[in-house]
Amino acid sequence: MQPSQTVYQTPRWGVLNVANIGVKRVIPAILASPGAKLVAVASRNIQRGKEKFAHLADLSLYGDYESLLRDQDLRGKVREDQLLG
Repeated sequence: MQPSQTVYQTPRWGVLNVANIGVKRVIPAILASPGAKLVAVASRNIQRGKEKFAHLADLSLYGDYESLLRDQDLRGKVREDQLLG
């Protein structure tokens, strides 16, 4: 009998909003985590998102929150108001 193996997948995160808490706290924490990957950001101002995250080549940018929420490739999604309690 073979021992069971647990397969861990890297969480693929999407962040709704590019307001201060997302840009200064949430996104840097995801980028610093060896076990997570930031793959999508949604902003109602897509140009602002492009400017802030131009250095992240593989990042998907959405111009509305609903599109990001429908992205089935994401395992975790964070809204700023969830963080504020």
